[in-house]
Amino acid sequence: MCSGNIGMSNDDERNAFLSKHNELRSNLARGLVKNGKTNSYARRASKMNKLKYDCSAEKIAYNWASKCIDKQSPKEQRPGLVENRYVFNNMNINNPPLRASNRWFNEITTVGVVQDNGSNYFTFSLGITHFAKMAWDSATKMGCAVYKCSTYLHAVCEYDSPVKDNAQIYKMGPPCHRCPSGVSCSSGLCVV
Repeated sequence: MCSGNIGMSNDDERNAFLSKHNELRSNLARGLVKNGKTNSYARRASKMNKLKYDCSAEKIAYNWASKCIDKQSPKEQRPGLVENRYVFNNMNINNPPLRASNRWFNEITTVGVVQDNGSNYFTFSLGITHFAKMAWDSATKMGCAVYKCSTYLHAVCEYDSPVKDNAQIYKMGPPCHRCPSGVSCSSGLCVV
């Protein structure tokens, strides 16, 4: 998949990250995800893009993960990208791509988001930043890496659509209802 990224993620890890992200985005788009704020299902998404894997974003994720610094990378090192990170203290954990993806996304089920009056506006104070980065409907690309540091595994993903304070995480409505003309729909996701 990313033949030039020697020593970084392997195709199994890439596919695990990408498949899990698209599965979770599809579930959200189709109204199958519990919203912890209301204890009912989150509203469906009308224009949720299916993500593609981006090898350049993977390089940025790998470069930061391999530094083994337990904090967000500086914005200037990832222009136009937003980042999710997770540190696993268990060095022998099975399937870090799936576990990291689930941890980030599960903020919607544990914390939740207000979806009154057809909106789901994001603010950084909500405690759902990881979820918002994964669920931002205008995102089209992602790249990830897992690096084995001396005492932990460092999982990092980069996304091509920065989250914005006081903006909608996703547009609500019937799945694929607002996909651009000529774009196909697959499991509730716009395939661009």
